[in-house]
Order: sequence, then C-alpha cells, then structure tokens
Amino acid sequence: MCLSKLSHSMSLRLCHVPEEDRIGIIHALDTLVVLNDTKGFDTAVKNVIDWVSFDVNTKPQVFETTIRALGGLLSGHQFASQVGHPFYLPWYRNQLLDMAHDLGKRLLPAFSTSTGIPLARLNLRHGIPQGESVDTCTAGAGSLILEFGTLSRLTGDDRFEKAAYKAFFALWNRKSAIGLGDVAYATFDSLSAFWPGLQVLAGDIENAIKSHMVYWNLWKTHSGLPEVYDMKFQTAVALQYPLRPEFVESTWYLYRATRDPFYLDVGERILNDIEQRAKVDCGLTGISDLSTNKRDDRMESFVLSETLKYLYLLFDEDNPLHSDDSNYVLTTEGHLLTMDRKHEKRLSAIRLRATQTVSMSGSCTDQMSNMLDSCYLPAPILPLGVQMGGSYDFILSATGEIVEEDLHPTSEKIEAVADGYILHNVSGIRAHVVSRLDGRGYDITQLGPYAVRTGQSVYVDDPALVLAPLEGKNRLDDIISPARRVSQVNLRIFLDFAGAPPKIGSEVMDNLEFTINAHTALFGGDPAPSNPTTKEIRFGHGEGVRLLRVVENPHGCSPYADKYDGEAIIARRGECTFLQKLIHAKLAGASGVIVLSDEDGAIHPSAEEEEIKELFGLVDDVAVVVISRTDGELLSKVMSVSEGHGAYQVMMAVASKDSPAKQSIDKPRDTVDKRKKAADGSDFKMLYLNGHPLVNTRLLV
Repeated sequence: MCLSKLSHSMSLRLCHVPEEDRIGIIHALDTLVVLNDTKGFDTAVKNVIDWVSFDVNTKPQVFETTIRALGGLLSGHQFASQVGHPFYLPWYRNQLLDMAHDLGKRLLPAFSTSTGIPLARLNLRHGIPQGESVDTCTAGAGSLILEFGTLSRLTGDDRFEKAAYKAFFALWNRKSAIGLGDVAYATFDSLSAFWPGLQVLAGDIENAIKSHMVYWNLWKTHSGLPEVYDMKFQTAVALQYPLRPEFVESTWYLYRATRDPFYLDVGERILNDIEQRAKVDCGLTGISDLSTNKRDDRMESFVLSETLKYLYLLFDEDNPLHSDDSNYVLTTEGHLLTMDRKHEKRLSAIRLRATQTVSMSGSCTDQMSNMLDSCYLPAPILPLGVQMGGSYDFILSATGEIVEEDLHPTSEKIEAVADGYILHNVSGIRAHVVSRLDGRGYDITQLGPYAVRTGQSVYVDDPALVLAPLEGKNRLDDIISPARRVSQVNLRIFLDFAGAPPKIGSEVMDNLEFTINAHTALFGGDPAPSNPTTKEIRFGHGEGVRLLRVVENPHGCSPYADKYDGEAIIARRGECTFLQKLIHAKLAGASGVIVLSDEDGAIHPSAEEEEIKELFGLVDDVAVVVISRTDGELLSKVMSVSEGHGAYQVMMAVASKDSPAKQSIDKPRDTVDKRKKAADGSDFKMLYLNGHPLVNTRLLV
C-alpha cells in the first residue's frame, strides 16, 4: 500500500498483487474480526464489493495474489455467511466468494505447464504473456493448497484443488537430498523468524525458545529485524525492515505455549519500536534503513493482516480465538480459514491407509484389526512384508522364518558409513518402514537402534537374500498369495529387416541388438517373462513386438488417432500420469508403453488404488515400463534412423533374467566399490517387499 500519489501510480505497473491499495482492504477483513469490530467489518465488505475488480491489466505474482487476495476473500466470505456468528451479514449474498471464484479462474492458466508447477506471474486480463519467465520459488509452487482447496470446496469447482495438489506433488517429487547449497550460506533473512513458531506447533518448545532468542537479540540491537544478517561477520547486510510479521507471530505462539510474561515484554518492545519509528499521519511505513531510520513511502498489506493482528492477539487474553477449538487454521498470510463438515471429503482408501497409526503393543486384537488397516506384527518376515500403505515395524528375516529380535546388533550386522548404513546380516534386525508421500514406495526410517535420516541410504549385502528363494516354499505361501513382481526387466532391442540390411550409420550398426534395463510399474500387467499370479500379456513376449513413436502425441497423453495391433508405444515422461499413458495405449490396441525418463534414477510408476479399481481390469493385460534417460537417448537414435530409412522395424522382447543361483556369491564381496556404484546410480538396485520398493535401500548382492 503506497503512501504517496507518485509511488502509488508507479506501483501498479508490476507489483506483488493487483492494485495493492485496494487489496489491503481484502487483506485486513479478518483482522477486523480479530479486533471484534463488527461495524468496521460490515463497511469493509461493502467497500470490497463496490471497489475491487480483478479485470485489470496488471501482472502480479501468482503466489502473493493467492495468499493475500484469494485468502482474504475466502476468509471474509466465511465470516460474512456464517449464520449465528457475530459477523454474519444478513444482506450478504456470496459476493466475496464470487469474486474469489473469478480470481481463481484468472490464476488457473499459470498452472498450464508441463510439470503442473505454476508460473510466477501472469496478466490478470490477458493471461500468460509471450516469453513469460519460467522461474518460480518453492513457496509459489507448493503452498497454495489451502486457498485453492478451500475455493474448490466452497464452489464445487474441483479444478483449483486439483491444480494445487498436482503442483505440490510435482515439487515434492523433485525434492533434493540434504546436500542443498543454501545450508552452507553464512546469511539468513528475516523471514526465517517464523521458525520458532513452527517449532512450537511441532511441540519442540525448548528449541523454539532458543531459536527465538537469536531474533530477539537482533531486534534489541537494531530496534527492528534486518532483512539479511551475516552470521560470519556478525553484522546486518540488508537493513530494511518492512514491518514483517514473522517474529511477532513466533512471539505470540511462544507466549500461548509457555505463558511466560517475558514474551509480553518482547511484544511491548516491538510495539513501541514500531510506533516510534514507523508511525506516520496516515498509518505505518516500512523502514528502508534501520541504522538511520530512513522511511519507505509504502506500507505492505501484511502489516494489517498479520503484524498488527498477531500483536493484538498477544495482548488480548480474552480473545475468542484463544478458546476456539474448531478446525480453523491461519494461512501463509494470516487469514482465518475453516472447513464445515458439509464441505469435507473422505480420504481415498490409499491416502487413508497412509495416515493410519500402527499398534505397538506386539499383537493385534480383533477390535484393533477392525479399526486399523495395519497392525504391528511381532515377527513379520522380509519376503512378504508390506501388504498396503502406512507405517510398519518388521523383524527382518531372509528366509521367512520367525526369528528373535537382535536388540544389540554388532558391526558384523550393521555398519555405519558416511552416507547411511550397510546391513551385512538382516536376521533379527528391526526395521521401521514408512510409506512415502509421493506414492513411490517406502523408506526405512529406523534400522535397529539407528535412525536413518533423510538423504541417507541403507545398503544391503546379505548373501542369504540371494539363497533364500532357492530354499523352497515359504511357510506363509498358503496364507497369502503375494504378487511377486520383479522390480526390473531387461528389454532386448533388435532390428527386423524386410530384406538385406540397408546401409545405415555406424552408431546403429553397433547397436543392431542391445539390451536395456527397464523399471516396472506397480499396476497393469507384469512384463516379466513368467509370473503365474498375473494375466498373460503380449508386451515383449513371444518373438517380440514392434516399437513405434507417435509424433503427434509424444507424451501419450491424448487418445491415439490410429489403431494398433499389439505394438509397444514409446512415450516421453510428463504431461500426464503413467496410468493415463497406459489407458490411451490400451484403447488404441497397443500392448504397452515404454516411457523415456528425463533422469537416470529408478522410477516405478504407481497409481491410486481407487483409480485401478474403477478400470475393472482394463489395463491388466498391458504393461508400462520406464527406462533411464541414457538408455532412452540411445533408443531414440535407433528409432530416428529406422523412421528415416523405413527398410526395417525396431523390435522389443523381454529378455529372461539369469536365475539368482547362477550368481557367484561365494567370492569375496567388494562392498565399498559396490556401495560407491549404488550411491552414484551406476549400479542401482533396490530392495522390495511384496512388490513395494524400499526407495532408500541399495541392494549390493
């Protein structure tokens, strides 16, 4: 919100949010609720309806517009429309919700990207400009679900929740390991002052108190919180303070959790400093230099919606919000949102199982079995393992026998290494297995007495795992019929010449026949040469099938115009789900899909259980596999030459794997070299439990 006419006119060209002076009214709607100002709320809602329009030729940030404008409209609507609430407005007819719906539709084009991650900016009137930057930030991609999800539930238009959900998991599936570059930065910014508040919400009060003191000492030194502080040189390197709310918010949370009057003293100092340094005739202004008290000619809208709101809540002991036990949340920008039961949706079966609590009592009663989809087993075994989503404890055994837990495993069984642990002997080791949020499988988070951190790997080199399948039928085979899918298959690529081989390039001649490794899916037909538990499929079986690419549909995300006779379609990764690619191929008569990955790591396609059930076996006789980027580039070159000559066809057959018995396991094992290969991805094999990958494991045998 700009405080002079000159800065006001300039700010509308390229701003965080459209017409920020008017957005400030939207942003402050629920602040009036916190202040218990019913008359002011009534007037503000009328002003928003009369004066705010989103049909403007501006290019705001999608993230800021969502958390400020969309969140403010939704919060204001919920208070104005709630019959019996003190802020209910009898004259109100859902105008704020209609405005939120209009704004949401104007923001949706930003999500029309190959990944589903939204662009950082778009024009509210004309959409995405030509040549718009594709850069964005993690918050702009991954934290829109509250506002977009609420908008979908209140309007019945599910496009917004789906877009935000897809963006969130697109970001999650691309997460980095713990070696992020910014952990080595010597500076931190004032936004990180939210961290103590987050620690409070997580119940880590002791550490919240400690981290809060860092920012409190900075505040005492500067009578404000500098934007950037250099820890190495112990000095502020950016002295602006736009009256950000994060430190105030953390102070409020800590006071509510501890009731220590110290935090009231902190709040009093903050309030006095803001009043003395930032108060002007028409409001408050940001500080451009804390050392000289040079003022900005601008007040950000979050000052009204967050900074002053949290300060008021800190001192108002009797505020109804403190005793409100409903399901309300404070959004990124401090807006109050809640969800009535009539707008709640049941979790899908697979997501519900992923949130179930596991009994740790050591046994499963009938009552508990009815309540939970999973239960702690005192002696589950390695080959059968996980049957459905959730978190589990296992006492590992290579042969399937019940073994006693080894409470004090020595280094002969578990050895700590720089990037995780090596498991030399699985017998008797307790492993805690947790379902991954991205649906790609499971992670081991606890191995015996050791915690396995994010980014660490569990290397398994127990030779008994190779011998176990040779020792006969498992004792539980009569009880459970597991789907024994292999995680990888070898695809033999070869050329079928109509006549004499034509003259073709040396690169193709060198690859007239080669084998590539493909990662199998957790749904659809099993491409392995023989699996009695699944339907017989044509994909890569018999004498092989012809491979083809469809130029008009490179990702396989649209229905195919032509009909095929058992060919396998090559498609690129992205644009749609693996299941959608397979459905389109099946309906066109293909036997399956080979997906070319854009990375060299292992990817095992998965799908929601509800989606598979709704297909009623449609894709049980077709298969989808994923090959690495390197193998995909080679296959693409061979296909390009084939399509150019037309004298031969590229064929694919699933090659039979050698039996584990043929592997030489009696020779000395070079664990260090194998671990290095597994860590850098050059020899990448995972451990599987009943067809479910343990993503952070590396099998060295």
